[in-house]
Amino acid sequence: MRKLTDRENEILERTLRETLKERADALKTGPEDAERMCRAVNQRIEEEGSMRRRWNISKTAAVTAAICIIGAMTAVGAGKATMSYSFSSHDDEFTQYSQLTAAENEIGFDVKAPETFSNGYRFVSGVPVYSQGQDESGNVVQEQQDLSLTYSKEGQKDLYLDVSKSPLMDEESAWDQTEEHGGITLGYSSNHYRMVPPDYEMTAEEIAQSEAGDLMIAYGSDKITDQTLQSLSWEDNGHLYTLFGFDTGLSPEDFYQMAGEIIDGK
Repeated sequence: MRKLTDRENEILERTLRETLKERADALKTGPEDAERMCRAVNQRIEEEGSMRRRWNISKTAAVTAAICIIGAMTAVGAGKATMSYSFSSHDDEFTQYSQLTAAENEIGFDVKAPETFSNGYRFVSGVPVYSQGQDESGNVVQEQQDLSLTYSKEGQKDLYLDVSKSPLMDEESAWDQTEEHGGITLGYSSNHYRMVPPDYEMTAEEIAQSEAGDLMIAYGSDKITDQTLQSLSWEDNGHLYTLFGFDTGLSPEDFYQMAGEIIDGK
């Protein structure tokens, strides 16, 4: 299997932000606990630093700092922007679809985002995302406000629609498969990731799987969890759209159908 692109690592990063945000709500994590977890996870980044020459650290570092819910998300990969930070606040969250226009005014661009899909998924919440890309020297090369929306359906896993003003990572994509809709290329990917505790030691088999692009390791969980991340990305009017979720049970065709409804919207 191919190695993940920086764009796919960015998708994973944003997805884990949503997952860990839900986990933080459930645990009611306080500032002291969050700071303690951040220290533990960031220490893990430093410990793994010596391995970056041997294997693609982006698969782990892209999600290592995700547990630092109060603060930034760190992603390391190859490209002009080698590190990206994304941050969202519960205080900015909105739960009424009618509030989308105000959110668009805040982020500075219009988005295509239906209230409902024909398959039953409905809008439940949205939040502005503050994103920043840095180069290897730590220089800020891009700053922007994006938007993350959540869609739910009874008996199904949530889906997320992220709309970025522009891609933080500028590179060629390598998806599992593609489809065309209205002259727009839709890129679908399905990847296996494993969330592990901060002090987890990767096995030789896991390192080999990571090098082959078959496994993404995410530090920051209290237990080992395996899930499949499905994502569909495309660009429309210069903006990057990403529809994604964990263990959704949906087929690529289901994702293509939903993307078509987004593209054909306002």
